[in-house]
Amino acid sequence: TIAIAFVQGSVQSGTGTSTPVGISGQAMVAKDLIVLYMGMDGGATGLVTGVTDSAGNTYNQVAGMDIANSGGTLSLDCWYTVVTNAGAGVAISVAFKDTLTNMDVVCQRFNGFTNTATLDKFQHSSNVSSTTVTSGATATTTQAVELVVGGGVYASTATTYTLGSGYTNLTQNNIAARGTGMESKVVAATA
Repeated sequence: TIAIAFVQGSVQSGTGTSTPVGISGQAMVAKDLIVLYMGMDGGATGLVTGVTDSAGNTYNQVAGMDIANSGGTLSLDCWYTVVTNAGAGVAISVAFKDTLTNMDVVCQRFNGFTNTATLDKFQHSSNVSSTTVTSGATATTTQAVELVVGGGVYASTATTYTLGSGYTNLTQNNIAARGTGMESKVVAATA
């Protein structure tokens, strides 16, 4: 039985072209999964140019998750890595194409993966009209035990997300006129 577990959540706000994201308090362990959502002003795709860390792990962008809302004011992107280079005090850095005045990064770390994590399914929505974010129906997962992660960005000075049904971990950050949030859960059967 695979025992996937949430380890910690981290948040960071920034401006400019690079934002460091601290994974503090615990060492990054081999085969941990790191998932990051970046919420930004700008309303364009392609704003995140890369994610790196001081241990040299390789981060992958979730293809199709670099989205902008229809109003052209907000952007959301998602990147992840399975840790191959472990270490204490590893610093993650997110690089941006343009100088941005407002960006949020939310990060969650998980352990319990026995193989290289692969992206099974994804679904997104660019709805930014409320803090009740839904991606709509997602195709059936293929493994008996899978991690499900959701993220969103919302234009509000007082954004507070509420966990979706069955989700157990909420990490959120609010700056200026925007909030970014991520939730996660483990499903024990194909869903």
